[in-house]
Amino acid sequence: MRRGLVLGLLLLVAAGCGGGEEEETYTISDQVLQGNVLGQSWQFVSGYADDGFEEGEMWIHLYAVEAEGGDPCAPSAYAPEERVVGLMVIPEPQETEFSFENAGTASYFEDGTIYVDILVSGRLVIEEVSADTISGAMVGSSPDSEVDGHFSVPICPQD
Repeated sequence: MRRGLVLGLLLLVAAGCGGGEEEETYTISDQVLQGNVLGQSWQFVSGYADDGFEEGEMWIHLYAVEAEGGDPCAPSAYAPEERVVGLMVIPEPQETEFSFENAGTASYFEDGTIYVDILVSGRLVIEEVSADTISGAMVGSSPDSEVDGHFSVPICPQD
């Protein structure tokens, strides 16, 4: 009897602890994108989107400052030392989770060195894409950065 009880308990424990891990869900806050980028408090103010490396891709650049001169598409709109969150996306409504194969970045440039943090945990939602704007939301984290909220940026014309 005791052996049967112990065996039954072991089977229950094994079934309860078994195999499959629950998938983590990432809830995006209903706020302007904000958080901490490489050790500094950060809140999205402006940015832009432009062509990515491959046909059909787009880079989204998100900054915590206004574009110099008011035009985010101007070549010198942002100083290189500004902290930026960067996302490579297919410009269409979609939802995806960050991973090592599909990551965002948080970076800045200082004294000849670029500092980069890879956002490998979280979720990105591209909510709307028009001819001149891309809007979305994200929650992303890495060892030294975490951001959460919504953004909208102009799509810059390409030369």
